[in-house]
Amino acid sequence: MRGYLSGLEYRAIRESLGLTQVEATAFHGLKGVLTIKRWESERSFISKAACDKILSLCRKFNAEQEDMFNFLKGKSAEIVLTLPSVGGNFFNSLERTKIRNLYAKLRAEGYCVKLVKNYP
Repeated sequence: MRGYLSGLEYRAIRESLGLTQVEATAFHGLKGVLTIKRWESERSFISKAACDKILSLCRKFNAEQEDMFNFLKGKSAEIVLTLPSVGGNFFNSLERTKIRNLYAKLRAEGYCVKLVKNYP
């Protein structure tokens, strides 16, 4: 069944989540990255199920990020955020993006925020 996202929309969502094409392949349970490349170049249609799945993840991601921001917003001391290690792990990529976005949002609000990398 044909989905409702264009290849450009899909790619923008994937990149906003900080996912590589390989990680998106794993997220959708696909055998190879070629399918993601076809979707994004609009050489094949994205299924409705795949559209629903990536948008659901995006909504959850944004809600969690907003919850973290609201929790930290009232704090007066320095806020220290720790980035998880790099390494192709799907969940680490999401967390790294979420923390970077949170860092930028807190800094823009004038909070004293420190970003610590948890890897060499």
